[in-house]
Amino acid sequence: MDSVSISEVSKKYIYKGKAHLVVDEISFDIRPGEIFGLLGVNGAGKTTTIKMISGLTIPDSGTVRIFGLDPSNSKTQKLIGTILEGNRNLYWQLTALENLVYFGVLKGMSIAAARKKGAALMEEFQFDQYKDLLVQNMSRGMQQKLAIKVALMHEPKVLILDEPTLGLDVPTKDFFSRFISDIAKNMGISILLTSHDLEFVGRTSNSFGVIQNGKLVKYGKMQELNAWIDDSGYRVILADELGGDEAKQLEKFGGKVIQENHANFLVSKEHLYQFLDAVKPANIINIKSLANDLEELLLNTRLEK
Repeated sequence: MDSVSISEVSKKYIYKGKAHLVVDEISFDIRPGEIFGLLGVNGAGKTTTIKMISGLTIPDSGTVRIFGLDPSNSKTQKLIGTILEGNRNLYWQLTALENLVYFGVLKGMSIAAARKKGAALMEEFQFDQYKDLLVQNMSRGMQQKLAIKVALMHEPKVLILDEPTLGLDVPTKDFFSRFISDIAKNMGISILLTSHDLEFVGRTSNSFGVIQNGKLVKYGKMQELNAWIDDSGYRVILADELGGDEAKQLEKFGGKVIQENHANFLVSKEHLYQFLDAVKPANIINIKSLANDLEELLLNTRLEK
């Protein structure tokens, strides 16, 4: 049985008297022990999707199931651990250990069991030296590490992480990639993480989906994501605008011209060197790979499920 199953789920919100469709008939499944990366730019519908999976929001149509159960069911809630984007997952005026105990009790643990489990998690993940440190005195990275431990207190079968790398430096992102992979592999937990960070999702997840304007526009295994990224091409910016005939000649190398005070080209990977030869002796301002820029990829590549 899939740990998470989403089937043709849609959700509308009413804003200023008008209905806005924020999630539009999306479907995907996550198996036990699998890490699924849901990619999308801000406002794409990622957070609404995970709120429906977490049981915090009810879909207007379609079904969401956690091991075959409705997410809003109190029994199902014990199967889910959730970390929402931002700093809403911890109490800042409590210490690290006090947070673990508090949220463990909220999930139905006794105080004694929560203290024992919290201390064990602190030691297991080499965090015990910070057990008496107030959350408000922790770095962003430390807070995120603690938030994951809080989510693991009641030993969930599904862990949902909303933008877990937001505001983190590169070493801390590296830690989270390894940490999340170890949890899935060693504890058999299914992990759904939302992000706009292509590189992080690419090296952490087993499968992925890309959501754009509420629709799931791409869905598959990581090999497909990596192939999409690898074929993404480059943005090349020249110092000046080009005449129409010049621009048209260059389009044969896979480029799409965008005149924005400069000649701004999107060039396919296979034609990059031919393109650069063709524009000589023009002054090149910048050459940028689209591989780690999700917004550029969504705007400028063909998307197919």
